[in-house]
Amino acid sequence: MAARTLYRLFVDNLFVSAITFESGDAQVVIAYPWGSLNHRKQLPNGSYISKEAPDFKAFQALGLAMQESAGKSVAFINEKVVLKEYEIGDATSTSFSLQGSLTDWAYGAGWDNTTDATLD
Repeated sequence: MAARTLYRLFVDNLFVSAITFESGDAQVVIAYPWGSLNHRKQLPNGSYISKEAPDFKAFQALGLAMQESAGKSVAFINEKVVLKEYEIGDATSTSFSLQGSLTDWAYGAGWDNTTDATLD
């Protein structure tokens, strides 16, 4: 039911901005929505980065403004408290690749040429 509700919400409305919150011990990230598996490329070392989002320049500018406003975050690294600046980037490159998350369907799927994700 939650997936159907979110689907209808995004089909019936035009959202211009959204924020999701992730947590972790050592990572503090302002991640913009470009994180689905079909929008990534594999590096020679086996890790993945995202292809550049269509709205990259706008996401980067917004991320920099948010980073400046937020200041530093408290992170726990090796059982020590550390002040750390927020990293900015897409979800795949800054955290991990996701399939089926809010970032996939709210933004990324809008650039796909498929109709596989219909729930009607």
